[in-house]
Amino acid sequence: MMDQWMDQAEARDDGKAVDVQLKRCPRCSTPIRTCLRYGNIIKKILADFEQIKQKILLGNAQRVIAVNRLRLKIHKIEKFPEDQASIMKSLEHRNLTDEQVNVFENQISFLSFLQTLVAKIEKGTEAELERLAKRHLDRVADRLHSRDLVQETKEDLESLVEQIRKRVMKRRVRFSDQELEELNEEMYRTQLAMDLKILKMQLNIRRINLDATYTMKIDRVQRALDSEKPIGKIDRDCYTVHIELIRRLNSLTVFYQDVTREEKDLIVRAMGLAQGHWFKCPKGHIYCITECGGAMEEGRCPECGSAIGGQNHRLRHDNQVAREMDGARFAAFSDLANIHNFDPRDFQ
Repeated sequence: MMDQWMDQAEARDDGKAVDVQLKRCPRCSTPIRTCLRYGNIIKKILADFEQIKQKILLGNAQRVIAVNRLRLKIHKIEKFPEDQASIMKSLEHRNLTDEQVNVFENQISFLSFLQTLVAKIEKGTEAELERLAKRHLDRVADRLHSRDLVQETKEDLESLVEQIRKRVMKRRVRFSDQELEELNEEMYRTQLAMDLKILKMQLNIRRINLDATYTMKIDRVQRALDSEKPIGKIDRDCYTVHIELIRRLNSLTVFYQDVTREEKDLIVRAMGLAQGHWFKCPKGHIYCITECGGAMEEGRCPECGSAIGGQNHRLRHDNQVAREMDGARFAAFSDLANIHNFDPRDFQ
């Protein structure tokens, strides 16, 4: 009876062959690894294992190419040093399969996306703390409340990123199509949640009250996130547009950080303009006028939408020379500039 059991080919109910595996005891299901009577059958199964390994393992040349490609990518993942080290160590294994390489590639791709989210969190919260440090708040309680709100927002968002990171780095043989789809959805969902939470933080600190229309838009985004249902690309893009519109209307579009003196000098040298070509809009955003340096037309500040420039070589009254850029005291094309082109002693 046992001889017949060992000799018969493994097959499913539909007649198709099953995965190659060791024979199991019909009573206790223990894999039969050693047996003098059935040694040839066991050796044949083990030989099949080796053939399969040869097919799925990458050749030496393929492995070197794949590993070098992944190493270039993983070196860019600086926000997650432990994960970076873990993947680098795994790439040193000689017996890498195509599926393992695929897993590492997907993990690196997801970590790269998460890294942009972490950078966004840091940039947004640090810029808000710098703004609070420069801003004069009469009440100590207001200052503390604002700082606590920034810190709370940062911790909440970092927690969201960490949850996804753990899921991405979980040990697995491969990523299923469904798992990849769910992780992609979760990544974009977290990005939307991050944009919304930072916006709410900024509005709260500045005590900005939105009108009924924009309040409804914000509530709609929050309900979509709270529902935990998949958010389609069309809806996601629509919600992102709402958030960006509210930012622009309330001058919250860009997180500003101080530019060093060295950086300003590099910008001025790169443009190659003489003194007096740099100006500021009413809200302090810097721009330059090329050619003669005189304003011949008006435009809109790309950051806040304020009117910039002027007409007939005359700068708008609410714009001014950006002395902090190149030390100019007046515009390149102006009466004062023209006066300084002449020596007063020539008119004595």
